[in-house]
Amino acid sequence: MRLLSARFLLIASTGAVLSMSAQAATLTQSANALSLVPNQDFSQYSFLTFNSSLGTLNSVTLRIDSVSVAGSLIFNQEGVGSSTIQSIESKLYVYQGDSQSGVLYNGLATDLVSAPITLSSANLSLPLSVAENSSVTFTLTDGQYVLTSSSPLMVTLTEAADLADYCGSGVSYAPEFIFNLEVGLVGSIGGSPTYDYSGVSSLANVSLTYDYTAVPEPSTYGLALGALALAAVALRRRKLMS
Repeated sequence: MRLLSARFLLIASTGAVLSMSAQAATLTQSANALSLVPNQDFSQYSFLTFNSSLGTLNSVTLRIDSVSVAGSLIFNQEGVGSSTIQSIESKLYVYQGDSQSGVLYNGLATDLVSAPITLSSANLSLPLSVAENSSVTFTLTDGQYVLTSSSPLMVTLTEAADLADYCGSGVSYAPEFIFNLEVGLVGSIGGSPTYDYSGVSSLANVSLTYDYTAVPEPSTYGLALGALALAAVALRRRKLMS
């Protein structure tokens, strides 16, 4: 009976060591309520680099869960020509900047562009004719969401050269992502009108996920191997005593 118990302990210890093989894991960092200014670049650089001691990095995924646009856009026709506004549209552009200079682009082969979304206007009927020397205020409320969590904008990087940017030696922060939300009026635009975006607000929720293969810590291996050694010694003693 003692011999069987020792054998069972040896088998269990061996199984514990074998089960500690590398496992898939993820690590997600989120940045919510980022304030985007229409038609201006916004740099997001708060994401930290991947800690290589956790394992081997397999991929990096940027996800834009939602972008909202609301407020008032003022269109000034000025003194020359007239315009006919057909719709209000927005596009979200995303590209990756270098973590050190903020100028060089890497990681993304092309900019990400969401499908244009027509923002409806609460106080106007489109199309709308705007005569010279007149101004019109468009209130962006009815269609305030450009992106939602049900249709997020995502990009995944898997190439070794790209992943290296997220494990940079001596660099604490991952390469920054730059967002540009383009909001404009579509139609027959005459003369040289001006736009006032000061009343427009936009918020974005984004996240960065590291998918990696986790490796158990050396101390964990040590404990398991110690148990395996004890089980082997116990089994040998049982055999000598039998």
